[in-house]
Amino acid sequence: MRYLKNQNGIALVTALLLTLITVAVIMAVFYLLNQQTKTSAAEKVYSSALQAAYGDSELFIKDIIPSLFPNDALKNINYWENSFSAISLDVVATDACINDKLHNNTDKWTNCPQGSTTKLAYDMPDTTIVLRGLSENYKIYSKIVDTTVGNTDGSGLTERYTSGDGVTGKGAGVDPVRVPYLYTVEIQAEGAVNPKEKAQLEVLYAY
Repeated sequence: MRYLKNQNGIALVTALLLTLITVAVIMAVFYLLNQQTKTSAAEKVYSSALQAAYGDSELFIKDIIPSLFPNDALKNINYWENSFSAISLDVVATDACINDKLHNNTDKWTNCPQGSTTKLAYDMPDTTIVLRGLSENYKIYSKIVDTTVGNTDGSGLTERYTSGDGVTGKGAGVDPVRVPYLYTVEIQAEGAVNPKEKAQLEVLYAY
């Protein structure tokens, strides 16, 4: 008996396997490229929202809080809103609540509503602003969620309590250690069009 040796079938199967492997490799490459594109886009969006949050932290801490700290400044909230009209500053909290947050310990915030101490900046915020971005604008919520009273005065530069002077003009007592007011501030920036584009910050500020 004679057997015929024909390898055409083996060659065909081998060619098909190589084709499948090539297609699988190409699909894997396209998948990785697509995932990398999505990751880069997400990082870019988060970076933009994060920069907006950082910008608001600078404004809220260095400009808004010092301007509202004196008791008489609370009578001029409209003035401050007009002064920051370019960024649409809106002082959401009431005058009495802001006064409590700036001058009293957290447990003495008798004029602030529930939600004032939550870690969610958009829940009962103190202020909101709008910052312009390259692709869209960002709305930023800011809220003081905790206050620890110190012994500095409204200027943040001198001591509220100082020792008295004797007859000779020299200090009769020991000057107290200067303890600043401590504020814990929650900040959230989100896209005005797409709120899913957001970033959050928590800032501890000594004034």
